[in-house]
Amino acid sequence: MAILNNLIILCSIVVLVIDAREARILFPDEIEQMQNEHKNYQSWLTICNENEEMPYYNETMKDYQCYPILEQGPCKPNHWLILNENNPIFAKCVKQTCDDTTFGQVLFEGTCKNIKDQSACPPNQEILPDPFGMGRSIINNYLLASYFK
Repeated sequence: MAILNNLIILCSIVVLVIDAREARILFPDEIEQMQNEHKNYQSWLTICNENEEMPYYNETMKDYQCYPILEQGPCKPNHWLILNENNPIFAKCVKQTCDDTTFGQVLFEGTCKNIKDQSACPPNQEILPDPFGMGRSIINNYLLASYFK
């Protein structure tokens, strides 16, 4: 019985160490495939970032394509491409919180506000979406320059 318990513990450790996300054993060909996919994604990330875009896997073409974030891009209607807050080197499609099909609004402090709205911000700032799709009060250099004239 002690040998069986040790074997179960050893197998559990191997499974979790090899791939904790799915808790399964990976065979050498699967490991090689994952490494190749990672290299492919890294090269697409470099290519896309040159144009301030992010790679997104196109299921039809079976390859990555570059898309700007905070736009519909490859996503369904009423969805937009944002950075994944848990792993920001990846983009994901999410439903636009404010149900605005033109992406003219963003969630700011729990309320949908128009992008570039200044009324809820300190002076010389406006509401803009961050790369994760949330509204933030951000300094507008144009407004700031006009303030000092």
